[in-house]
Amino acid sequence: MRSLRVLLPLCLIITLLFAGCGRFSCPAFSDGDVARCRRFLTDCGWTLSPAPPEISETVLSADRPAVFSRYNDLQKKQGYDLTPYLGLRLLKIVFSVLDYPGLPSDVPVLATVFVYAGKIVGGDVGCPALSGFQHGFLGESAYDENAAG
Repeated sequence: MRSLRVLLPLCLIITLLFAGCGRFSCPAFSDGDVARCRRFLTDCGWTLSPAPPEISETVLSADRPAVFSRYNDLQKKQGYDLTPYLGLRLLKIVFSVLDYPGLPSDVPVLATVFVYAGKIVGGDVGCPALSGFQHGFLGESAYDENAAG
């Protein structure tokens, strides 16, 4: 009986690890994801550092609705919508962009690509500096300059 109390929770943990937890399971990662994202960004016209990108997982959250809404507006302008991926673990691949037009080479510019189940689902190009910028893969602005207000 005592061994059953130990084995049952252990079996449950092992099952959850191998089966995943539904919408909260980690996405599968492959070297192909990095190569696909690098090729995608290059096709968008960006020159990327040959250094390996930063790869991490992130969970999209709408805890700050105004921030998510503004970022998702940028995604929608470039044909993506992150709403279906709220609460899911996404692969976040960040590349260094070289030779960004109009900026000195010592100013960091990053291209971030979000991947879910091997599919690019969004991202941006931006400068993380305090007075930085953020736009879509092809230069789509996060803000509509023609909007009233």
